[in-house]
Amino acid sequence: QTGVGWYRGTFEIPEAYRKCKYLYLFFMASDEDSTVYLNGAQAFVCDWRTMKTSVAGTWDLPFSFNIDPYVKRHESNQLTVRVYNRMMRGGIYKPVYLAGSDAVADTPQIASKLVEMGLMTQGEHDLAFGTAPPPPPAENEHLFGARIQRTMTLLRTSNVNCRRKVKILFYGQSITAGLQWQRIVDHLRARYPHAEIIAQNRAIGGLDAPRLVRTAVHDLYAFYPDLVVFHVYGKYAPLERIIRNIRKYTTSEIMLYTHHIGNFGDKQAATDAKHDEQNDFYHFLAQKYNCELVEVRKEWKQYLATHQIPNNALMGDTARPNIHPNRRGHALLAQLIARHFRYTPLYPAGWFNMVKTYEAARSIE
Repeated sequence: QTGVGWYRGTFEIPEAYRKCKYLYLFFMASDEDSTVYLNGAQAFVCDWRTMKTSVAGTWDLPFSFNIDPYVKRHESNQLTVRVYNRMMRGGIYKPVYLAGSDAVADTPQIASKLVEMGLMTQGEHDLAFGTAPPPPPAENEHLFGARIQRTMTLLRTSNVNCRRKVKILFYGQSITAGLQWQRIVDHLRARYPHAEIIAQNRAIGGLDAPRLVRTAVHDLYAFYPDLVVFHVYGKYAPLERIIRNIRKYTTSEIMLYTHHIGNFGDKQAATDAKHDEQNDFYHFLAQKYNCELVEVRKEWKQYLATHQIPNNALMGDTARPNIHPNRRGHALLAQLIARHFRYTPLYPAGWFNMVKTYEAARSIE
C-alpha cells in the first residue's frame, strides 16, 4: 500500500552479544523510505538522499547502523520504524537482524556474515552489493547517438568560456522512476565538465500512457527540455500522442527505450508476446518522429543469455511474478541507456532546422 506505515516492537540484547564492542541493526530491505527510532530517539534514516540513490531506489537496498548510542544492553529496548511508500506494495518485507562485532563493520560485511550463517542467500547478497557485468556489444553500436546530436553537440562544444545549458528530462512511469538516472547524469557531467546540465526525473509510478498524456502537459512540455528520455506502458494512441506533442510543443530531442524482460511466471509467454508487439510500435514511433531508440528488450535478452542469468534474477521479487527491476536490473538499464550518449560530427546536422533564433530588429534598423 502507498502512504505511511508504522512498526513497533521490543527486544533485549542476548547475553552473548552484550560483551561485543559494537552492536548493529541490519535491515535486509524496507520499501521504501525508513526512519528508525530506538528507545524514542531517531537513530537512522534510509531514504534516497542519505543512501545516494534514486527516489524509488531504496526499496530493495539493505542498510545497517550502529545502535550503541541508543541501546540499553541490560534492559528491554523499544524499536519503532516509520516507513513511507510511494508506489506498489510497501513496508518491511525482509528480516531485521541484530549483529555484534568487536571491530567496526559496514553493511556489506554484515551481509557477508549472514550468508555464512545461512540467514541470507549468496544470490540476495550479490544482487544487493554486486556490480552487474557490462552488457555485451550491441548490434550497430556505431550508430548510437545519431538522433540526439543536438544534445551531444551542446555538451561536447561547451568550454570554460562558453558553458552551454543542457536540460534533460527523464519521464514515464515506475520503471523510469526507479531508473538510476543520476548515475547517467553524473557520467555526463564527468565527461563534459564545462556544460551546465540540468536534469530531473518527473516519472510517475502507476500511470500508463492514457493517464500520462494528461500529466505531461504540466510535467513534460512546460519543462522545455533539450532531451527527453522516455518509456511508458499502455495503449498505442496515447503513447503516440505524447511523442507527437513533444514535437509539437518543444524543440526537444527524444530518446525512447523499449521494454525490459520481466518475470511473469505462468503468464510469461503471453506477456512476452504482448511486449514484443509493443516493442515493434516503439520502432515505428522512433522512425516516424526521428527518435533515438534504445533497444533494451533485445539487448536485455542478449545479456541474460551471455551471462547465463535467469530473467527473475534482475527483478525486485525473484520468487514471484514482478515487472520492476532490482538494483542490479536498474544498473543494467542505466548502462544500456548511457551508451547511447555519443557525440560524432559525422552524422547529418539536420537538428539545426529544429531550432530557430529570431532577433528583434533594433530601432536604428
